[in-house]
Amino acid sequence: MDPTATAVTPYLVSEYERITYYHGISLDPPELLYRSDLLHNPFPLPKVAPQICSLLKGRRIRYSAVMAARFFTHGEDGEGSLGPIVIWISTHPGTTTAENAHDASPDIISLLEEAGVKGAVVEWYEGSVETLAGPPLLRVILGTDPPITEDDDAQGSVALFFHENKTEHSQPSARVLGTNTADYLFKGRGVNEIKALIGVYGSDAEHLATEIAALEQHLESNDPDEVEEAEAGVPAKQAKLAEIKQNIGVLEDFYNDVNAQWSDIERRNLGHVDWAPMISVDVEGKRYTLDLGTFELDEAKFKDNFKGNVIDLGCCSSTPPNRQLRIKGIVAPQLLANPDGVDSNGEPCLVVLKDGGKTDVTVGKYAGLEAYVADDLGQESIELAIYNYDKQSGDFSAKGDSGALIVDGLGNMVGIPHSGMPKGASNHVMFATPAWWAVEKIKEQYPYADFYRTGW
Repeated sequence: MDPTATAVTPYLVSEYERITYYHGISLDPPELLYRSDLLHNPFPLPKVAPQICSLLKGRRIRYSAVMAARFFTHGEDGEGSLGPIVIWISTHPGTTTAENAHDASPDIISLLEEAGVKGAVVEWYEGSVETLAGPPLLRVILGTDPPITEDDDAQGSVALFFHENKTEHSQPSARVLGTNTADYLFKGRGVNEIKALIGVYGSDAEHLATEIAALEQHLESNDPDEVEEAEAGVPAKQAKLAEIKQNIGVLEDFYNDVNAQWSDIERRNLGHVDWAPMISVDVEGKRYTLDLGTFELDEAKFKDNFKGNVIDLGCCSSTPPNRQLRIKGIVAPQLLANPDGVDSNGEPCLVVLKDGGKTDVTVGKYAGLEAYVADDLGQESIELAIYNYDKQSGDFSAKGDSGALIVDGLGNMVGIPHSGMPKGASNHVMFATPAWWAVEKIKEQYPYADFYRTGW
């Protein structure tokens, strides 16, 4: 016997089982210490996905993502059915044939059955993981200004703000910093879309003015129905025209202010980069992606309007007050592994949202199973896979949404996105680093960081 070997006690509970076994019985459940059927009724561990990845690599199949999903099929009569568990495998385009997929699928099914997963199917498609990007945030507003569209080439949204409070040497610090995916910290954006939107509103105003003039002619009609219709229509369209003219005025003021204050590229800096580690994968630990950087905020530009970490829900919600969802916590890894919510089909998931630089406020879902991802160079990582909520809700993300904080409906942080699998103008999945792990990494650099202050 190896004298340096460590004996494994047969009644020790695994770390995963210890923290997740009683999940769901309360908001803060107890942790499992021991159970008498431990040896005869082992707790299923999330180990099948790594085995599938190893099997694929053994067959020289270049996978880009291995995910789990279930698909709901809607029938013509309004009814529908939920399909089986699907092991959803994406391979790098042009690298895998249908024959390769056919030959590997039975072995994958065998692995699943050995783990107690019965009736699952394996589905294959081609796709590559691509990074996402989006524009920096503007001042948080009360929801009274007209919407402003974003440039297609804009890069990055600020994910989080935090107060440093103390330096790593425990010296007092008044610094406030922002975080984002690393590539954003070195890119800018334009504002030509403001002028374009003024033109759109102008066209709408001209169209309404023409309609009002036509209705006013019917006020003198001998047909009482036409007169009644005109009397109702003219004031309604005049009110709409007045609203559009007001929006044009707000946009023109904003455009003039931007031109006056921000036309000089040197004046567009929000702050200075403070920490920008190399984008990497934590290969020795959780295998999550570290795509994160921080910058120190320019107090003169932020202090007066600083409100801390909030998400502007815009027209998507009338609550909370001012439609601003305050960030107040982090979804723990136990809850990520065992979501306590359900989707519209009654399946367990976390319903999540984000305010992205490209797609604005969108709703998606995280089903509790991480994705195993491999890039073009073969670098493997583990990510949260956020799916579109449903067809009616549209895409959860697009190029331009990198760094937009993902939260649940209570304002708890879920993840920080950095990539997806876009195809044309659509994207069916967004990959994100768990927020709890990202915050841990930030606190390694800033031990006294406070993410929940509501003022400067």
